[in-house]
Amino acid sequence: MALTIDIKSPDGKKVGDVTLPSEIFDVQANVPLIHQVVVAQLAAARQGTAKTKTRGEVSGTGKKPFAQKGTGRARQGSVRAPCSVTVVSHMVQYLVSTINAPQRR
Repeated sequence: MALTIDIKSPDGKKVGDVTLPSEIFDVQANVPLIHQVVVAQLAAARQGTAKTKTRGEVSGTGKKPFAQKGTGRARQGSVRAPCSVTVVSHMVQYLVSTINAPQRR
């Protein structure tokens, strides 16, 4: 059984009709498969160059910023330590987002 679709002009009048094969156009939509393909396409479109500096990559000296005792402040060993403001400890280094869509389903 074929599927017949009307062809309309920009004015909205019926100009003709076309017959579409039912084995292609008259099937149930596979929504989870469509979701997987959309997620894979969005992941492939991402730039993926997000990076944060580690303790060794932050500029600064190796000297202690202030004395260990007598200042009343919390002890600090380096300006480059993750507890300072300039370093993020557990962030992403390089974002790798490769999601493969299934080839046949």
